[in-house]
Amino acid sequence: MISNATSSVGVGDGVRKGAERSMQVESAISAAVTNVDNVTVFTKFIKKAEDAAQAAV
Repeated sequence: MISNATSSVGVGDGVRKGAERSMQVESAISAAVTNVDNVTVFTKFIKKAEDAAQAAV
């Protein structure tokens, strides 16, 4: 019975660590998506500036 209780605690620790790792991965993915969004906005801004410069020439 004691060994079952001990292994249950071990499983709980594993689940907790797995959940922590999952949250870290989710956070990293969110940051990467934000970076891609920022690059997309910046690229559109540069394209508009380039178009304006071409029109001025």
